[in-house]
Amino acid sequence: MKAGVALILLILAACAAPEVNEESKAKQLAEQLRQQASEVVAKPTAEVQPAQTSEPTAQPATEPTPVTPEPVSIPAEQPVAPTAVQEEQTTPAEQSGIMYQLLDTFAKKVTGYQFIRNKDDYLVRGQRAKIKLDKLVLLKNIALPNGTTLGFYYYDTVYVDRTTKTATAYCEGHTDYVNRQCAQYNLYDLPLTVNYSKYNIMLPEDWLFANLNQTPARTEKDKYYVDGRRVLLVAFSDLELYFDTTNGLPIRADQKSNNALIKREDYESLASNKVRDIDVRHRTKEEIPSSETFYR
Repeated sequence: MKAGVALILLILAACAAPEVNEESKAKQLAEQLRQQASEVVAKPTAEVQPAQTSEPTAQPATEPTPVTPEPVSIPAEQPVAPTAVQEEQTTPAEQSGIMYQLLDTFAKKVTGYQFIRNKDDYLVRGQRAKIKLDKLVLLKNIALPNGTTLGFYYYDTVYVDRTTKTATAYCEGHTDYVNRQCAQYNLYDLPLTVNYSKYNIMLPEDWLFANLNQTPARTEKDKYYVDGRRVLLVAFSDLELYFDTTNGLPIRADQKSNNALIKREDYESLASNKVRDIDVRHRTKEEIPSSETFYR
């Protein structure tokens, strides 16, 4: 009986054994899957993360490594072909700058001037001049514009108008003798047309304008004295002008030929800015105040 029971138990054990092994294998497989799953969770998957902005980490300063520049080959400068342009000519003003400087002085500083030439007294303002003659001029049998004929006509003053190119004489009586002659023949305020060319002399300013665009041969400053004043010599080939630099006018003009003096013009006692407009036109006896009267 006991042997039969033991046999049955062995058979049952044998039948049950495969199930145990199958279960064990299943358990082992399940355990392996759990371990793999846990390993996948524990091990991070390589994901693309969004770019993070972060402050740069301060790095210790390092000495810059000196860089030796490579030699650069600079091409040699090539000559530039000249451009065809019109040659600039030197102007007369540049050639004779000293004359323009004197002109500038005259234009800015002088309104009128007076001087003595051959003992005649000249007053100049603009295009008009008054000449007080040193010697009385006597004319006989003179026909006046009003149709009157005079046996004697005296005059001691001439007014020159360069605009109209006329010269008009008057008997104004600047001396006692002439004044008596003017009164005796009733010549006051009686005009007489005289020769314009005779009285339209070369004035100091005319030398300046006539040689404005000429190139001086030489100039010499503060070397010469004329009429008691220091002058500037401006010399041309056949002309020497001695200028008073305070007013820009020459007080002497020497005309020469082969360095020999041909003619000299002296403008003595030249003074500027003392001549008024009324001084270069004739005024009647009524127009002249007693403080200025030349009637005796």
